[in-house]
Amino acid sequence: MSRGFDHLVLPVHDLDCARRFYEKLGFTTTPVGYHAFGTSNFLVQMNGVFLEIITVHDALLIPPDKTRAFSFPGFVQKFLAGQEGFGMLVLRSEDAAADIEQWRELGLQTYEKFDFERIATDQTGIDRKVAFSLAFTASEFINEAGFFTCQQHYPENFWKAEFQSHENQSTHISSVFMSAESPADHHEFLGGFTGQREMNATSLGISMDCDGSDLRVLSPLACESLFGISPVDSKSRLFGYSIVVPDLEKLKNILGQNDIQFSMRHEQAIISPEVAFGVTLVFEQS
Repeated sequence: MSRGFDHLVLPVHDLDCARRFYEKLGFTTTPVGYHAFGTSNFLVQMNGVFLEIITVHDALLIPPDKTRAFSFPGFVQKFLAGQEGFGMLVLRSEDAAADIEQWRELGLQTYEKFDFERIATDQTGIDRKVAFSLAFTASEFINEAGFFTCQQHYPENFWKAEFQSHENQSTHISSVFMSAESPADHHEFLGGFTGQREMNATSLGISMDCDGSDLRVLSPLACESLFGISPVDSKSRLFGYSIVVPDLEKLKNILGQNDIQFSMRHEQAIISPEVAFGVTLVFEQS
């Protein structure tokens, strides 16, 4: 079985400004959370998947790199040194340790399992424990993005109905987009990462099913054709995602009322990276 999307890690320089932006898009956002390793975030929860908008709030708390460990806060810090945008793709996991073993058998890069927990405060002011086990992998050909799976240990304390009710009525992430000069070159790594060995190949690039959503690797020409954007350089990187809403006209009204610039292309409302903190954000109607 292929692994489905768990969440997208979106590093930004100004967390407060980004939070106001996502609320102007019609999203309900969670309270800001602080990690013991120096990062802080807020989330946008949807049906089984979420956006993690994150920044570094105290660089002195970031632990030094270890040989066998992947540094999540270190990656965020390095990413923000060069850009804002779509930093990491995270898939759901039932067993992070098993993911590491499977990737090792496939010949993929692996790291030590990373466990952490924190106290999250819900909208009623009650503190609840959330805890996660993360399994990281990497491709030598994709230096501008991170990839890991996330196993949740207290999902009942994490997912809250009040955080999944949005003015724009968004339901889920339908696609994640990556740009690459030669999309097919990444099939082996991404197939191992997702657990999906089958792919669809077209003149635009490749796509693979992730438990009902699509991971699409697109050529620069396809990025221009589909979204009206050009990759900033020839490096392979994550660059955008699409969110499904039941009423695109309602979404467009929300954007217009809040002075959010967007364009229409192929019956999709597209917010450019210049507006959306380095990310191409696409809204499409179900």
